[in-house]
Amino acid sequence: MSATVEITGLLRSVWPRHTAKHAARHAGMSIRTAQDWLSARATPSAATLLRMARANDALRAELIRSLEGQHEEPRQMVLPLDGAPMPARGNALARRGGALAEEG
Repeated sequence: MSATVEITGLLRSVWPRHTAKHAARHAGMSIRTAQDWLSARATPSAATLLRMARANDALRAELIRSLEGQHEEPRQMVLPLDGAPMPARGNALARRGGALAEEG
């Protein structure tokens, strides 16, 4: 799904009626520009989206909800605490045959 389609859906969900008029007003742009966004001929810049979100609580909430839905949870790394050596997998130095200096 393209970003244009997502932004169009976002704007229409916040302003189901007179979407272009409301989007233009909150963005400080012309209605024609907002119509281009809604027809997927153009997309608003990130700065414009932020300006619109600052001006409208409903858009801000919808934008946050949309971003949270796409958020991938970070992977957790488990480190051995018993002094066991870390596996070489993923260690670029170990793959090249290098050795790490041991402290002690």
